[in-house]
Amino acid sequence: MRLLRRTVTGLLTGLLTGVVAGALAALAGAPPATAALAAFTLGIPLALLGAGYDLLLELGRVRPGGLAEVVAYWALAFPVARTLQQVVLAWGSGQPAFGRQGAGAFLTFQAAVGGVYGIGFLLLHVQVHALLRPWLREEG
Repeated sequence: MRLLRRTVTGLLTGLLTGVVAGALAALAGAPPATAALAAFTLGIPLALLGAGYDLLLELGRVRPGGLAEVVAYWALAFPVARTLQQVVLAWGSGQPAFGRQGAGAFLTFQAAVGGVYGIGFLLLHVQVHALLRPWLREEG
């Protein structure tokens, strides 16, 4: 339970952003099953990686609110989440996972997107933490 309390903010922030990605896929015209799969396959890795960010905060490896740290973390972590999502979606559709540009171009682009995602993650993380603060203080 203690580990959950220390990582719940990152878990929920990552999961929420994955669900938003699925909702955007649905709004863009993806079939409901594809949008749900997109939300699940991105939301779960982002939730786990968000928990990893919280663990780094707890261990003092990153500063709370540290912009450089969060950008660097997500520039490395986001491509992992997107690769998992891309491989699962490609496997389900029978399409190649990385298109004709290949894995290198895909990962480079995802690293750039991940840095920007990190800024949004940090902003949302602060808000989610503020909402959870009473629950987090409940047991100390």
